[in-house]
Amino acid sequence: MTTPDGVQITGDNGERYDEVLTAPALAFLADLHRTFDARRLELLQARQDRYEKLAGGDTLGFLPETREIRDADWQVAPPAPGLVDRRVEITGPTDRKMTINALNSGAKVWLADFEDASTPAWANVVEGQLNLRDALDRTVDFTSPEGKSYALGEDLATIVVRPRGWHLPEKHIVVDGHPMSGGLVDFGLYFFHCAQRQIDAGKGPYFYLAKLESHVEARLWNDVFVRAQEALGIPAGTIRATVLIETYPAAFEMEEILYELRDHSAGLNAGRWDYIFSVIKKFRTRGRDFLLPDRSQVTMTVPFMNAYSELLVRSCHKRGAHAIGGMAAFIPSKDLEVNEAAFAKVEDDKNREAGAGFDGSWVAHPGMVEVCKAAFTKVLGERPNQLDKLREDVHVTAEQLLDVAATPGEVTEAGLRNNVSVGIQYLASWLHGTGAVAIFNLMEDTATAEISRSQVWQWLHNDIVLADTAQVVSRELVERIVDEEIAKLPGQTTRRRAPPSWTSRSPTTSPSFSPSRHTSGCPDAKNPSCCRGHADGEGADVGLRSVGGLVGLTGFDGVEDCVVVGSQAVPYAGPALFPGLRHGCHGGQDWHPHRLTYGAGYVRHQAVAACIGERHVEVRIELVERLPVELRFVHRHEPFPHTRKVLRLGVATGEDHAGSLERHPRVDDVLDRERPQGPCRRRSRARGVAGHAIDRRTGVGTFADL
Repeated sequence: MTTPDGVQITGDNGERYDEVLTAPALAFLADLHRTFDARRLELLQARQDRYEKLAGGDTLGFLPETREIRDADWQVAPPAPGLVDRRVEITGPTDRKMTINALNSGAKVWLADFEDASTPAWANVVEGQLNLRDALDRTVDFTSPEGKSYALGEDLATIVVRPRGWHLPEKHIVVDGHPMSGGLVDFGLYFFHCAQRQIDAGKGPYFYLAKLESHVEARLWNDVFVRAQEALGIPAGTIRATVLIETYPAAFEMEEILYELRDHSAGLNAGRWDYIFSVIKKFRTRGRDFLLPDRSQVTMTVPFMNAYSELLVRSCHKRGAHAIGGMAAFIPSKDLEVNEAAFAKVEDDKNREAGAGFDGSWVAHPGMVEVCKAAFTKVLGERPNQLDKLREDVHVTAEQLLDVAATPGEVTEAGLRNNVSVGIQYLASWLHGTGAVAIFNLMEDTATAEISRSQVWQWLHNDIVLADTAQVVSRELVERIVDEEIAKLPGQTTRRRAPPSWTSRSPTTSPSFSPSRHTSGCPDAKNPSCCRGHADGEGADVGLRSVGGLVGLTGFDGVEDCVVVGSQAVPYAGPALFPGLRHGCHGGQDWHPHRLTYGAGYVRHQAVAACIGERHVEVRIELVERLPVELRFVHRHEPFPHTRKVLRLGVATGEDHAGSLERHPRVDDVLDRERPQGPCRRRSRARGVAGHAIDRRTGVGTFADL
């Protein structure tokens, strides 16, 4: 595979991958990266800055600086070919079978998903692009292992691709030493290979844009579209994009988002599950003010969700844009009674959306297409949409959008159990490469894991009393329910726990572990005496492999004289126990274990092993979000002459062998620093103290010999 200067492919080169990862396509991606990645990173920092203000007591509202946009008279571009009638849309990943079934489903649109319904495994990223190109070339026929054949029919849905959000990287494509944006990879490869194919077919390159948090982020996408069209000689305005309003901040900037994309806009969508998750995430420091009941009770009719729904229709139709409703996740069952009840609920939901003015809605299974289509046809008749229903009666205030406290309902043990079980089952499938999973007759995606774990966290941290059992949601209760729900699942029925000594507050040596396999990154992977087996992030038994690490991730296991390599980012709630080494990889020195107990949030745990000199091991642990942390670090008593990674963490409470932290530090990221040669020695207070001591002036612990 030939790559342009500065571009590196770190993923495997599978069958036909060279058809997607061509030198011109990679050069196109590199141009997008070099032009826009710095702005993307600035916008991600702006997200964090906004969250810090919210955590400090600020709130959300309509922006005074964009009032002129909201008050002005403007319209988005007219609907593009293939997007005029969107009364029913089906969503799903881009595997070969789903590609055929979705296109044949009878839906008007297929959301071809590289985001929530997919996992970012390299094979999914590249082969999904192959499947889309083959579908446009009508060469996507498929035969299952059972011998069932799948082929495209004649009346096919319009393809609308959903790239990953701005926050997600694509580590397998590196440009000038930096990983690309996953969204730019998904967009760029599809646009490069399929834009002209779609135009030739009488349609165009259409997209769904996920996880936007501001109109400025929409502006970045618009600039990407302009440059991409210019680069390939595609007429300006050919691209169309529908934005999912699935984050709390975006709900206050709907018109501004449409305005920024106005030459490329195809409307907005009500992404309900991610929206609910975002409510909890953005206001998780506000205690019970933003507390939500069982997930099943947070419907689109509760006050704050109804306000969001009504405002979306009003904002879209005011500007000539489509308003697309939320997901009907039900999957038809063999149980006729279950089907009857579920179909009735879906029909009611779609009737409500059609009556409210939505132009179409989502389903997750071909079996639900006709139910959704019938509900909208009842309102639309022969009309393709109801853009003329302006909903001038709608006047939603910021206070209504923020009125989560008015949500009726209760928190029950049944709801807690459902969140635990669904979260575990979904994450287990996600870790095995499947992003759309059938659980309890519902098609679940990443949004499910988000809302499930965030609700458990919210109830746990607010000492919620369960309405049906009068029990307080505690760690002990959650742990017990985890065990009981795992026991109900097929396969592994118990979760692996660390020995009791590991949860004590006194140092101890670790138990021995089962060997794993080498990682491709090990510098001496062919030498079995080097690390005696590593595991990389995708193949490793990372913690509770079969339960996805929702509660009680046990970190990266090692073997004697070794540490396992691994990297895993998980939606997380609960403790993390990172076993140390039975013997250090340098000279057989004993290491102490360290204990990290996190609150919740996105946590990325990385353990990096390298065989340098006399079996030198480096370990780095990274927090992606600021979280309360209790920590006990491993440390060595002997000199360690090799280059080290220095760990710097933001800490709410903690202790080590030198004593307790005295204040909350401001820094909570990981900094790589060069460890000077020679024995551990004290550094200036401004840089922290090598070894295991703590800088009491800044409250930051720096640990050179981890």
